[in-house]
Amino acid sequence: MPEGNSKPPPSPDKTSQQKSSQQAQTASAGEPQLFDGMTELFDMSTKGTEALVRSGEAMFKAMESVGRELIDFTDKRVRAVSDVTQSVVRCNTWTEAYELQTRHARSAVEAYAAEARTLLDISARASKDGLTPLEEHARSSLRK
Repeated sequence: MPEGNSKPPPSPDKTSQQKSSQQAQTASAGEPQLFDGMTELFDMSTKGTEALVRSGEAMFKAMESVGRELIDFTDKRVRAVSDVTQSVVRCNTWTEAYELQTRHARSAVEAYAAEARTLLDISARASKDGLTPLEEHARSSLRK
């Protein structure tokens, strides 16, 4: 109660009790519609969450593929450098060593270009696989 106001609140009369009863009946009549909407919203939310999970799984698979690809590529490149280094050590002339290193450099550039294409393919596939569940969910939600 506010200070200086010592009067108790007025007691509800019969008319106000009837209004409250009517409001309660009106509210309960509206509840099924509210719950129907909540059910639909929950269903959309569940399907949206499932779409996000499938999308995330696709992206994680792609990241795993990228990781494996980079490890394999790095392993091949380290072995190639080791092999060419051993071959250069066995060369008898500077010209022979130069030609060997030139072939290795050309091969390395080609390998890097091929690896870049492979990583781009994985990325494109990841984008497609990651967005597909979200697109499907959006389309099905818009049809309703």
